[in-house]
Amino acid sequence: MKDKKTLGFFIAGALLLMIAVYNYFQLTASQPVRNEDASSEQTGISSIEGKTMPDNHDQLVQVQQLMEYLKSNPTDTDHWIQLGNMLFDAGNFAEAIEPYRTALQQRSENNDVRTDYAVCLFNTNRSDEAITELNVVIKNNPDHATALYNLGVIHSHNGRNDQARIFWNRAIQAAPNSDIAPKARQALTNLK
Repeated sequence: MKDKKTLGFFIAGALLLMIAVYNYFQLTASQPVRNEDASSEQTGISSIEGKTMPDNHDQLVQVQQLMEYLKSNPTDTDHWIQLGNMLFDAGNFAEAIEPYRTALQQRSENNDVRTDYAVCLFNTNRSDEAITELNVVIKNNPDHATALYNLGVIHSHNGRNDQARIFWNRAIQAAPNSDIAPKARQALTNLK
């Protein structure tokens, strides 16, 4: 009898471990990525003057300097993009939306910025808007692997796994040797 209980606990433990591993891979495979730096490290964030800013002191100073600079140079698209990227990399998606939106108003054809903007929208629970923005990217560049991958992530997140498969397969076809392809393959594996 004791051996059956031990075996039962062992099996239950193994099942819990398998569930935990499965959930880990589900989470890591279905996170949208930033266009140019899919492997960038995330830093912490802290609040200053009612705004959420990067936690790293040097980054905070850079963000403040950029914001000050942009007050007197509001048409400097490259610096709006830089500000959006810094906030994005800090994991501050809500604050990155406005710099990206401003950059897109000045340079609407920038598919990479539009892709990052869409990820920010998704991460602030605005999936429909994110899909709209990514569809603009795909219309402009049908082989934009990061946009295709992120469309797959959003569709998967919203329970539309058939759509997710289509976009992840397209991402792999568009850029089979890119950093996106292994992520898309893993995401497809996790759906099966």
